[in-house]
Formats: sequence, C-alpha cells, structure tokens
Amino acid sequence: ASLPETEQRFGADELRRGVPLSSLFAGLGRMIRTRTDALTVAEQKKLFRASRKVANFDAFISHVCSSPGRQKYLALVLDQLGRPAFVAALVVSLGLWAFEVCCRPLPRGALNPSFSLWELLGGLAAAWVVCVCGHVLCRRTCCFFDCASICSYDAELRDAGIKNIPAFLRASQEVVVLWDERYFTRLWCVYEIAVAQSFGAIPIRILPMGMYTLLAVIHMIMCVSSMFYIHVQNSVDDLSRWPWNMAYCLMVTPQSVLHAYVGRKLSDMQTRLQKQFDRFDVRTAAISVESDRRLIFTGIEELYCSLENFNNNVRTTLKLAAMRSLTGQKAMLPYRGMLWLYLNSLPYWLSCATSSRTRGKPGHLQVTQCIYIVACVFCWYPLKCAAAMEFGRRFATGARSIGPGAVAAYAAVGVVVAALGTAWTSLAYELPQSIGRGEWRGLGVEDWHGVPVAVLINGLACAAAMWVYWPRRVAWAR
Repeated sequence: ASLPETEQRFGADELRRGVPLSSLFAGLGRMIRTRTDALTVAEQKKLFRASRKVANFDAFISHVCSSPGRQKYLALVLDQLGRPAFVAALVVSLGLWAFEVCCRPLPRGALNPSFSLWELLGGLAAAWVVCVCGHVLCRRTCCFFDCASICSYDAELRDAGIKNIPAFLRASQEVVVLWDERYFTRLWCVYEIAVAQSFGAIPIRILPMGMYTLLAVIHMIMCVSSMFYIHVQNSVDDLSRWPWNMAYCLMVTPQSVLHAYVGRKLSDMQTRLQKQFDRFDVRTAAISVESDRRLIFTGIEELYCSLENFNNNVRTTLKLAAMRSLTGQKAMLPYRGMLWLYLNSLPYWLSCATSSRTRGKPGHLQVTQCIYIVACVFCWYPLKCAAAMEFGRRFATGARSIGPGAVAAYAAVGVVVAALGTAWTSLAYELPQSIGRGEWRGLGVEDWHGVPVAVLINGLACAAAMWVYWPRRVAWAR
C-alpha cells in the first residue's frame, strides 16, 4: 500500500538511493546535522550526490528533522560502531600487555612508576579512533536517510521520492527510529511507522537519543576515574586488608551513585515513551505542509482500514515491540550498552597487571587473577551497574531526579552497592589469592586449590549475568 498513485516518470528502483555509513558519519556526522532547507541549490545537489542507487537498504533511519543533529550522530555511532570499538580496545590493550610481558616494559609515568598506563591509554584511544574514523570501512553498509536519499532541489524528484517511501521501507532490512519526545508528534514519522508495521516482517528498533547521550557522558566519566584509580592503586595496595576494603569502597561509591542516577533517568525516559504510546492519536500529529495531511491519512486508512485501527495498533503491537527493544532483559540497559559503559575496565586491569607485584607471582596466583579480571569485566561490573540502576529507579521514585530526596537515595544506593562490590572482591579475588599464598595449608588446602575456587565463585557471577541480561521471551501481539 502507498499514498494515492499519480503519474510518475520515476520508478522505485530508480529512486532507491542509499547513503553509505562512510558518508553518513563523515565529518562527525556533518550530513546528519544538516538541514536541507538551510542549504543553497548547489549544496543540495552535492548532498544528493552523496547517495547512490542500491538494491535494498540495510536500515531505514526514521527521525525528526528538527531534533539535535549531534544526538542523532552519537546514537547512530554507538549503535553501529560501539561493538567494533570495544573489540579494538580489547585487541590493542592485550597487544600492549603482551609486548610488555614478552619483550620489554614500556616507559612508566612519574606519578606511579609501578604501573604502565600504555594499556589503558592505548585501549581507550583505539576505541575512540574506531568511533570517530571507523566509518571509512563501512562503505558497503547503506541506509535510507531522507535528506540525502530524496532529492531536495527538484520538486518532481522530491515528490516522487516521498510517494515511494512505502517501497523504500519494503526494501529495508530494519527501521531504526531516532526517538526523542517529538518523534510521535510528527505525522511523517508516524506514517513511516505505519507503513513498516503494515509489512509485519520489518524489525523496528528504537534508539532513545537521550539514553545514548547519557551513556557517552558516563563513559567519559568512567575513563577519567580509571586514570585516577591507577594513580592511587599503588598506595591502596600497600594497605592491610580492612583499610584496603574501606579505601576500595570509597573509591567505587561515586560510580555507583552515578549509576543510580542513570537508572532513574532511564526509568523516566521509558515512562515518557510508554505514555506517548498510551496517548497516541494520529489525528493530533503535526506536519509542516498541511496539505500533506489528507494524503497521509488516506494512505494510513488504506493500510489499516481506519485511523482508529492504526491508533490501536500503535498502542498495542508497536508499543510491545518498542518496549521490548528497550526492556527485553531484566536489566535496564542491554548487555552491549553495559559493555560500552565499562569499556575502560579491561585496559585498566591490563595496566594494573603490568605491576612488578603481579608479574612476580607464582603461576597459579596469576591464573586466579586472570579469572577474576575476566569475570569482573564481562560479568560482575555489568551486574553491579544493573543493580545500582535498578535500586536508583526504585528508591528515587516519587522525588525529583535531582531533588534532595533523590540525591539522598542515590547516595544510599551508592554506598550499598559499593559495599556489596567490596564483599564480592573479598570472595572472588582475595579468597583464592589467600589460598594460593598458602594461608589455608593448616586446614589441608593445597595452594593450587585457589584456581578451582576462583572458577566456582566467579562462575556464579557469570551465571547471574546471564540471568539478568538474557533476552526475555515475549509473546508478540498481532
């Protein structure tokens, strides 16, 4: 189904033009931040030439033109390049660590000469380079992005492109919605969702731009904090057990407070999105050119028989699909979002592993430390963050997100989660290490027994992470 047919000189195959990610992300998302109505004809022609004819689209990007371009760019970059960035950080930091272990130590900093900063700095730099420049390798991934895929300087071409939006959606692998609070108030956005939903088989993924912006900010804060931690690590390691536990708890409490705040903000964001679905009415959506309203209404009625049927579809089927894409697991964030938050953790631990104290340990102690590091990066840290977010969402409900009551709740959550993290470190790291050092020989426990103990205790964290982040099975409403 489509908008009412008119005489067209152009077929859908000729008009189907995709934008490679290499062009879409170039210049820090220059194209994404562009408003075509502010361009000259020459600039509009240049923009249109950035697209090319394609057989199909890897993604149809649906967005509000007036929404902040930087937020759109950030959401798309983290969605498309976040995983390669994590892998790059992993490979580079491991390579630097292996070079230091197998060849020779790299120069150390003056503030803390016991640890190497190269693994941390190299891993983070690699991740950021992938985010900023990785698009140059994405020339084959093409998407529909309206300002470049539809001609804006030729009225006839523009009208033909707009009328072929249903054909473009049918040729797309998925629909990516860059959501903010204005999205469901714009009629063209609503129409794109209506057409995609009518086809049934096209996945719709919603990317809340505010959430991705928040993730990027928290990621930068975590990176700065890891630089601080590695500089004070040597002083903390010289402490005895209980003072060390107190110092560790104090160091990680601010992070947990921040995660509790993020949990409250994400909860507010999800609540606003759910209310938009519940109150949705296509008749109240705004449109720039009022004469298009009747055309779009006619197209929706062809697809759904009536506007009210479409309203019901959005309030039920689309709402279920959208909320599932955001809350498809017990944690408030999907697993890959958590990995992005803790992207700095493995480079940090590899920098710590360059310490002469670590390299001088017996083999079984190094094995237990490796088990603990892997479990922390991929299981325990995401679990701890999920717990802080969930507590922040529950205990700060009813208060303003930055009011005195909410701040007190965030602080309480931060202390509790930090205390739990300290207790977990004592069990998952200190206990196997103490066994490996021979402190349990009097009870008949061999030094090497620390390895299976580490596997058992850290395996519990892996099982818990799978339970928290495993996708829920949700029955789709039809």
